[in-house]
Amino acid sequence: PRRPISRLSELQTGGGDSSPPPMFEKEAFVAENQNDRDAARNRAQKHFAASEQRDVLVKQMIESERAAVDARTAKLKALRLAKEEADRLAAPPPSDKPAKKTRAKKARVVKA
Repeated sequence: PRRPISRLSELQTGGGDSSPPPMFEKEAFVAENQNDRDAARNRAQKHFAASEQRDVLVKQMIESERAAVDARTAKLKALRLAKEEADRLAAPPPSDKPAKKTRAKKARVVKA
């Protein structure tokens, strides 16, 4: 609240109540605004810091899941290649003779 303007002698000697003279109220208002701004800035910084921490955690989770999928894929590929090699070794060896080609038989015409 603004204090009513009093006599100049009271302002110079500090007489009357102990509140600052009206010309200093603006400085107090500016200081109060500055404190509000600082508080808002601090809240925003905390919000952004928490957001960055969540982002880092999510990226770490994604990276660990990706590594697990890559490891599983490599394991399955190794198993598949081993199975294919075992199947290839178990198959009968190819013969040196080329396979016989079978000819289709001509249809016989029966005369009546």
